Amino acid sequence: YQRRVRGLLSHSNNHMEEHPNAIDVCGDGGLLKEILRAGDGDCPPVTSKVTVHYVGTLEDGTKFDSSRDRGEPFEFELGTGSVIKGWEKGVATMKKGELCNLICKPNYAYGAAGSPPKIPPNSTLKFEVELLDYEFLEKQEYEMDTPEKLETGLKYKEEANTKFKEGKLSEAIQLYEKSFGYIRYIDDQDNTKEEVEACNKIKVPVLLNLALCFLKQKNWKSAKEKAFEVFGTYEKL
Repeated sequence: YQRRVRGLLSHSNNHMEEHPNAIDVCGDGGLLKEILRAGDGDCPPVTSKVTVHYVGTLEDGTKFDSSRDRGEPFEFELGTGSVIKGWEKGVATMKKGELCNLICKPNYAYGAAGSPPKIPPNSTLKFEVELLDYEFLEKQEYEMDTPEKLETGLKYKEEANTKFKEGKLSEAIQLYEKSFGYIRYIDDQDNTKEEVEACNKIKVPVLLNLALCFLKQKNWKSAKEKAFEVFGTYEKL
């Protein structure tokens, strides 16, 4: 076992020596990144849809795949496991417009099995990757835990408040409704007392402001409905 570990460490060190300017992305030598052209802005967050061009080669330089040859960029969602580990970790460190090489050892690529017929077993792969663009994809309410729902609900409440102050009532209503949608099912059955209290601190102002928006629009029925929802929330406090 010790010989095996020493062998892995030695191989990892050799890997770094072959790429002296590379960044060890995960700290274990399994994924190296060489920046060929710097990008701008922030790195794509998890749950982003990213658009890239890439050229994949084996260690001997044999090309096995290329989006450039197909003339069509490749899109995938970070954090979903739809691509190899080296791409999940590596692309998440890139900035828009960046061009880099990602050198992926087998445990960050296709492992012991490879991907026949083009990728042999235990292959180290090199990908030249260009991050063309990314788009943030927001989680759906059912995919979130309670803290995420509270954070998202508060964010939309604050955005709605801004629109309300600007007199943009229709936009404010949409954002208040969106805020309420993330927190409406937070109750004392599946959540802590603190979480329910935090929820109500968002929910009550949202419902009151919705009622006020509808009053300003002379939508009496909707204003009344939101007012009754506020009373229902207070009854549970």
